[in-house]
Amino acid sequence: MSLQTRLHPRHKLKLERREASFLCDGCKEPGFYSCYTCEKSCDFHLHRHCANPRPSLKHPFFKNCSFRWVESGLHGRVCDACGTRVRGFVYHCDICGKDLHPSCANLPRVLDDGGLRLELKKEISSECERCGWKKRADGKFSWGYVSTCKTFSYHISCMKDVLQDNCVKKEDSSRGSAVKDGGRESVKRTPMLQLAVRENKGRPGWKLAKMKKVVQVAVSIILAAVLGDPISLAATVIASLLSR
Repeated sequence: MSLQTRLHPRHKLKLERREASFLCDGCKEPGFYSCYTCEKSCDFHLHRHCANPRPSLKHPFFKNCSFRWVESGLHGRVCDACGTRVRGFVYHCDICGKDLHPSCANLPRVLDDGGLRLELKKEISSECERCGWKKRADGKFSWGYVSTCKTFSYHISCMKDVLQDNCVKKEDSSRGSAVKDGGRESVKRTPMLQLAVRENKGRPGWKLAKMKKVVQVAVSIILAAVLGDPISLAATVIASLLSR
């Protein structure tokens, strides 16, 4: 499957799947596993949802809003889902001025691997396993995923912080590029399990070990969703990389 885009008019883009992180040249947000990339190996990548965007959408968290796809012309905007800066493509509501990253706008309401079920919430009701707060200590607002068993909660913004710090090299932040050493090593560097289970939980060692296995599943499927590829295969790949 290939397509042409005005952002990269010289060559067609092909859909590619690989174990590598990339920065999308459209929304400037991280991605993983599948993307549209230049057939001639130019340094150009797009999320699938940025290559084939919906021209408009509604979101149940903002029932009075109607979001339209915007590729340029908006500056100084902040995503109303994760509280982080908008650097590229965005869904914008002309009525209320709200903005959503494409990856945030497309987050599934439910993530379910068959054994663990996580639901997307506008606000989390328990402490985030990454930062330890219901509301971010730095004042940022954020949606989050909460397990139906009420054991785990994760801010979307916290997962993005980890990705920004560990999955994508700093020197590539201004361009949409694949990580030079490949996805295996870049994802493997992420200290995800140490970040996800805080030591102040007071759990005995055997419970902590058991919990980490569940955390690995939870983090993997949330990461896959945040990275714009919320399919079971992408989550399985991420889980295998985190376990090494």
